Amino acid sequence: MSWSSPYLNQKLATSGLNILRSTAPTVFIFVITLYGVQKFSAINWGQIIELQMWMYLIVFIAGWGNKDFLLRKYSASPQLIARNFSRSATTRLFLLVPSLAFFFFYSAEVAGLVLLIIVVRYVHNSLDSLIIYNKTFKLHLIAEFCSTVILLGFLIGSDSFEVSNILMFFLLAETIKTTFILLRFRNEFQSLKFDIIHIQLAFPFFLIGFSGWIQSRIDMYVIDQMMDTATLANYRILSNSFLMVQSISALAVYPYVKQLYRAKSKTVNQLSVLVIKLSIPIVVFSTVVIYLIFSNLKELALDPSYYIVAASGALPAFLYILDVYQFYKAGKEKIILHLNIIGAIVNLLLAVLGTYLYGFIGALIANTISQWLLLIAFKKYKPA
Repeated sequence: MSWSSPYLNQKLATSGLNILRSTAPTVFIFVITLYGVQKFSAINWGQIIELQMWMYLIVFIAGWGNKDFLLRKYSASPQLIARNFSRSATTRLFLLVPSLAFFFFYSAEVAGLVLLIIVVRYVHNSLDSLIIYNKTFKLHLIAEFCSTVILLGFLIGSDSFEVSNILMFFLLAETIKTTFILLRFRNEFQSLKFDIIHIQLAFPFFLIGFSGWIQSRIDMYVIDQMMDTATLANYRILSNSFLMVQSISALAVYPYVKQLYRAKSKTVNQLSVLVIKLSIPIVVFSTVVIYLIFSNLKELALDPSYYIVAASGALPAFLYILDVYQFYKAGKEKIILHLNIIGAIVNLLLAVLGTYLYGFIGALIANTISQWLLLIAFKKYKPA
């Protein structure tokens, strides 16, 4: 097949769109957070970040690994897509019950808005499997962009900071974004029945996803509990900027996943050497760009040592990304699960200790150490 064939060009375009739509939400929320901190101060915006952290945790748990689970179900039984999607979305609703806890810690107005945002995000995230299966990446990207522009417009036009007003802006933006996608897949809502088998079968997918999610974010929750909202806001911005740097490793490899599953060990090793050679320039360049941007923002003027530590924590992801796919190729997902769980526990203990002793930079150091330990573990236990 020619490298310039229409089929290959279309395939590359589709992969590119999927990468864009996967990374767009992270980039957009980063921009919103950066603007919010600069306009309303880190102390104020830290309150929004604190709420978001717990909202996202509930939505992630309620997702219960449905995306990866359902994609396999769709491929196996294309004629039952609507039924499997609807039953999964209906069955998982009970996992949103913990959202009611917000009423014990916040005013009825704030808790009510948080609950509505969680429900809307739950619907949006549930649609992700249909977006991927039907390859409606352009629609999703447009929806994300439009909702971000609208939210940014609300924030620019806001003269004062009120948590309830900011949450209302987020709710409107989330609703607009979700409605875009919902209208496209409105005919997929059939057979709205509770089916506990979906919870049981999707549990392994949830465990792998959740263990990795917690492992990479546990330090944020430690900062939330041990430091003030201003520190939380600054930590969120800095750590998220380097999480985006880490994601470059996955994005670079993603178009070649199918080839990796078929490649021989020698080929993978050669590719690993190439990734290692490219990773250092990528991380160094990204760190310099992040530093130059943040050093000109009054709320984010940090000592260069913070950026060096954060950059050191971003590097291991490039060095173990190919090993992760080798585990999947060998059918050893359980090892990834175990390593993620151990990594999360180690990160938690180190983050508590580091934050207690050194504050902000202590948490960064803890995360960096845990990432290098995870790299060592992946190298030690990777399939031959």
